[in-house]
Amino acid sequence: MVTCSQMLDEKIIMAIVGIFGGLITFLQKVLWTQGKNNYSIIVKLIDRLNKTDSDATRRHEQVLQEINDLTDDVSFLKGRINGSGGSRN
Repeated sequence: MVTCSQMLDEKIIMAIVGIFGGLITFLQKVLWTQGKNNYSIIVKLIDRLNKTDSDATRRHEQVLQEINDLTDDVSFLKGRINGSGGSRN
């Protein structure tokens, strides 16, 4: 025979299990939402870093091209000076 005390104990245990299950479900939903938000933020951050790196690389290549052009000009002028310097004497 089941006593009233045993039935009450079973109901309390069932209530605790139900509350525990509800908490687990709630935490899963909260963590899933936060994970999706973090993923979105991280993807945007990586895209921004890639764009910044691309811009920096492009600027670096432009500076190198300008330096190469200036080097060519200096070499040309050096050749002109050396070529005409020998005819002065």
